[in-house]
Amino acid sequence: MILEQLSSSNKSVFERLIIKAKDFNQLNEDFYKFYCSLDWIKLLRLKKKVFLFKIESEYIGYIWTEETEYKVNKIYSLYIDNN
Repeated sequence: MILEQLSSSNKSVFERLIIKAKDFNQLNEDFYKFYCSLDWIKLLRLKKKVFLFKIESEYIGYIWTEETEYKVNKIYSLYIDNN
């Protein structure tokens, strides 16, 4: 499995994954709304915190995480497609 940082080349895949995540778990809806409401500067910052899971050439999920001031990583949203 490869972790790939969110970029303009995989943004469309990421958008499909967050829609699937919302359908899978309604708690992920907040992230979808949050993501869609960001301006381009905030999206640039967010890209450093979002990683896509990839097996071979297929994207299977994502994780949005942030390091806190205490060097602890907080997971805001996580989705892995089990198909």
